[in-house]
Amino acid sequence: MRRAFYGLSNYVFVDELVASASGQLVVVDRFWASTAAYAIARAVEREDDLPPPGDPVYRWPTDLPRPRLTIYLDVPIEVRARRIAARGQGFTPEELLLQCMWVLLDVRAEAIAG
Repeated sequence: MRRAFYGLSNYVFVDELVASASGQLVVVDRFWASTAAYAIARAVEREDDLPPPGDPVYRWPTDLPRPRLTIYLDVPIEVRARRIAARGQGFTPEELLLQCMWVLLDVRAEAIAG
């Protein structure tokens, strides 16, 4: 249900954006790419299960505007955990799962590096 909400929120945001910010610079914290990446990550269990390059799942929806620039910020797990704790609402089940996945990816990267 939460994933459907986030996907739909992209469309609601675009409707409001078109109505209020025509021609202005807009800075957005997360948009379609974030929603799609999260959905793909939840759908696969291993990196080998990712859809191949060129798969339609990677295509930007034709009914959503494309950003002119996307900046990806990589925040260490510890910083992310502190920010989530500071909001005082605890971790959602999805956040706990992501935290475990990131810890496992770090362990795997260390093992590969030798």
